[in-house]
Amino acid sequence: MAYDVKSVYPNVFFLGENLDGHAFHVAPYYEAFDSMFDFYGYFSLTSAANTAMGGG
Repeated sequence: MAYDVKSVYPNVFFLGENLDGHAFHVAPYYEAFDSMFDFYGYFSLTSAANTAMGGG
């Protein structure tokens, strides 16, 4: 899809957002998007904070 749109609108910028948190699952999306938000750090930080606060 991205390639079809860019052939008509060459200056379009695709920005993706994936909340999965695992690089293996997110990797296929990087081919279609110009940029993606990286939420892997979010999951690591919230997990560490939850553990430190006794949440398991």
